[in-house]
Amino acid sequence: MPSYPSRLITAGGVACLLALACSDDGVGPIVPLVSCQPIAGGDFLTRGLYVDSFPGSRLREVRIFFSGSVAGDYTIALTVRRNAYDGPFVGADTITINVPTTASDTVPGSFLFANPVIQSGSIVTFQLGQVSGPGALFYATPANPGCPATETEGTTPPLDTFRREGMGLRIFGAR
Repeated sequence: MPSYPSRLITAGGVACLLALACSDDGVGPIVPLVSCQPIAGGDFLTRGLYVDSFPGSRLREVRIFFSGSVAGDYTIALTVRRNAYDGPFVGADTITINVPTTASDTVPGSFLFANPVIQSGSIVTFQLGQVSGPGALFYATPANPGCPATETEGTTPPLDTFRREGMGLRIFGAR
């Protein structure tokens, strides 16, 4: 006879687990905190980006949209910090995505985190780096003034030089 965990999961909990919508450490449901639709266009991964007022209490996933100059597999690293590009470490993840043949197509890349605590309202920075790939990689950076993410010229602390407002970006976490 199979062994089952002693923890009772309700029907809603099962749906939550199947949709990866709950945290695994009991912090509550994982919800969209920032949801900015990507539009064709991009910029180099050497540019930084930040959210100047984090709208949650935990970070689970950052989804950024990429395009490339050459089709193929690209490996990308993302480092997340608080308050500045050299501020306290929040987390890091490395992923591999397959980019199609045309630079106008964007591909989502989902970076996952273990629900680190982030004080609501704090600045959260994101630094990207291309680890490998057959060509240049870009991330969606259309001007989208309704989006709370800001792009900077680089990642020089504390927050480098403003480049534009709004990014193709989705952030998930706990409120």
